[in-house]
Amino acid sequence: MDEDNVERVRATVRPRDAGDEGGAGKEGAPGAPEAPPAPAPPGRLVRCPVCEGAGDEVPGEGEDRICRCSVCQVLFRNPRPSIGRMREIRRARFAGAVGRMHAAKQRGDRLLAIEVMKGYHGLASGRPAPLNAFGKRLLEIGCDLGFRMREFEKYGWTILGTETAPGALEYVRATMLEVLESGPEEIPKGRGPFDLILLDGVLGEVADPKGLAAALPGHLSRNGVVCASVPETETGEPDLPGGAAWGFSEDALRRLFMEAGAEQPATAHVEGRLLAWFRFKDGRR
Repeated sequence: MDEDNVERVRATVRPRDAGDEGGAGKEGAPGAPEAPPAPAPPGRLVRCPVCEGAGDEVPGEGEDRICRCSVCQVLFRNPRPSIGRMREIRRARFAGAVGRMHAAKQRGDRLLAIEVMKGYHGLASGRPAPLNAFGKRLLEIGCDLGFRMREFEKYGWTILGTETAPGALEYVRATMLEVLESGPEEIPKGRGPFDLILLDGVLGEVADPKGLAAALPGHLSRNGVVCASVPETETGEPDLPGGAAWGFSEDALRRLFMEAGAEQPATAHVEGRLLAWFRFKDGRR
């Protein structure tokens, strides 16, 4: 759901074989020895931030280096970008937002919000339910231009968003939605509990995903739900947008939240995004 011009970096690792180098593997002169396979470039094992596995460091574009955990398949940059760098990229993404048209993003965010509401009702009540949710409270961390919050508001939700990018904050406030200037690691104190906490695309921009996942349940109402939405490629593999430190696979998301006390999630794939809804074992942590 990010802007079209955001650079996306995808890491793929493929075994090298004799057919990969200079025509090796084709028939040569009679009696000529078969050329040995070229050695793989050296990599460095880096501990995965989500599980106890290790990521094999592989070259990325330019000086960028990407690791993929061999256990949970999460992608992560090494070295990881600083919070300041990630926020700088986010600021640039939404610079001048008030003066631009956002019709395509608005349509996409509207459809995503409806899917999030459907998943919430199905998990919270155990059965399909009307989208109307008067009296329910939503916190969206990293709400960008507020289009998803606006859709929730139409169905009776009381909404609150957080955002760091000045251009996005200006846009949201111009539409009379409530938004706090706050980073994705900072959960507003004294404003909960919330029935639903939504993280769309911002989970990859926090310094400590495990710390955030552990903190969220304390801000939920009983039977509250966390919905995490992360980008994925057309093949279903995790995607690592420019400015993100992490790219989450479905297994990595499960591990991240279930280690924080969540039950098995409900999941869905919606237009290039993986959505996962989590409830916690005791209803509220």
